[in-house]
Amino acid sequence: MGAMFVAQKPMEVEFADTNKFARLAELLCDVPSQTLTSKGFAINVELRFGVAKISNASVSFEIRLSQAYLKLDLRNCTIVRGSRYADADKGKRRTAKQTYISSSQKSAGAKIEISSEPTATAGASINGKTSEEITATEVLDPVIALPDTIWNVSEQSEQKALSGKYLGDENLCTVMVDEDNFSIDVSLFCYAADVKISKVYDSSKGVFARLSPLKQRCIEIFVAKSIKQTKDEIHISESRLKGQRNHGSDPN
Repeated sequence: MGAMFVAQKPMEVEFADTNKFARLAELLCDVPSQTLTSKGFAINVELRFGVAKISNASVSFEIRLSQAYLKLDLRNCTIVRGSRYADADKGKRRTAKQTYISSSQKSAGAKIEISSEPTATAGASINGKTSEEITATEVLDPVIALPDTIWNVSEQSEQKALSGKYLGDENLCTVMVDEDNFSIDVSLFCYAADVKISKVYDSSKGVFARLSPLKQRCIEIFVAKSIKQTKDEIHISESRLKGQRNHGSDPN
């Protein structure tokens, strides 16, 4: 019986994820096996947000984020031009057309449509009663690719906190390997202005306290518990990829 040939992987890659505040932000990175070649691969990033409770001996509070940033630092590899997720021209981004009726007929409700162009009308009639129909158009994309291999994640309303899944259904980007040994650091960070704090409980007094006097103290506690703070960036999650190209594998 002849020897059995076992195909060798074009390269070995491994991610290690660290989520310092698992209920605030969850970052999970992976390389889909079907994208792996001797030249490069795609990176898939799952990203979710929620609310976390943080406490120390004197105070406890809940924390959310109004926006966050995802950054890739690459060594011996580069992002393939045109492969970055959410890198569409502003004019091509999907928009939502929301039409609502301003009248006493609340039962009319609101209708949501997907449209590429804004429209507006007035003087609509509902059940024989004249009312005003207003259409508002806004960009739906909560994720936008920025320069310097950074993605911004935010909601359209500054008052709304990040909640739920924002990335993971599509690959973040495709990477071309330049050397046999390579690495990628994926960092999730925010700034102090992005932090939303609520339900502050002063343990020393046994009461819920007003936010203003304790906000800076809460942020300092948050920063102290984070992975690190660099240039005002508060790093809350990270994922590190280490890879090595295997010689003698399929060149495709």
